Amino acid sequence: MLAKFFVGPETRPAILLRGREMATVGSSRRANYTIADSQLADIQLELSTDDVACQLRNVGGDGPGVLINGIASSQAILQDGDIIS
Repeated sequence: MLAKFFVGPETRPAILLRGREMATVGSSRRANYTIADSQLADIQLELSTDDVACQLRNVGGDGPGVLINGIASSQAILQDGDIIS
C-alpha cells in the first residue's frame, strides 16, 4: 500500500506512507507533519497504512473534527481521491 497526501495547493506529496507506516498530523511540532492552523489540535490525525488499506483516525479530541469528502468522521478507511479537511 502506498498512500500520498497533499496539503493545501501544493502539487507534490506532503506525506508519503509505504507499507506498514504511521504518521501524525497536527498544529504542533510534536506531530510528524505540522499544519499552521489554530483550529487543529496539537495532534489531530493519525494516518496508518498496512498491506491493503490506509486508515485515518481523528485523535484531536474536542477540536473541529475531521471531514472526509465533506462528512464528519472520527475514523475511516480511506479510498483513492478522498478529500480530508
